[in-house]
Amino acid sequence: IELPGHGKMAQDPHPVNTYTFKWMADKNGGESYQDIHQAYISLGLVYRNWGELDKALGYFIQAQEWSIEKELPADYLYNAMLNITGVYFSQSQLDLALGTVLEVAEKAQKNGHDRTLAYALKDLGIISMQLERYDESEVY
Repeated sequence: IELPGHGKMAQDPHPVNTYTFKWMADKNGGESYQDIHQAYISLGLVYRNWGELDKALGYFIQAQEWSIEKELPADYLYNAMLNITGVYFSQSQLDLALGTVLEVAEKAQKNGHDRTLAYALKDLGIISMQLERYDESEVY
């Protein structure tokens, strides 16, 4: 898909992708980097709900990379990373989930993002319990 001012975007043969990218880009005149980020997140959520976790992970990683590349506010990066954590957890890749959510928690705490920190700590507790690290899970 070619978006005004953004060049060629990732394309998938599924029609929902074309619709979502166009809708998100047109929502604010196609000039908002935040809208493109949200399109990646939305596609990831659709694929996660359909059980296509590898595709979902790909879109969440694209959202993460986009938020870094375009220097979006930290909330956008945290959103992508928490979704990545969720996919890793669903795939039983608990070490990857733990590493990702620890990074989110550290960044959120450092930057005073209390809401994100609360979500990250909740996820840390759940992952620690799944890993049978009960002492750690009680701290979170």
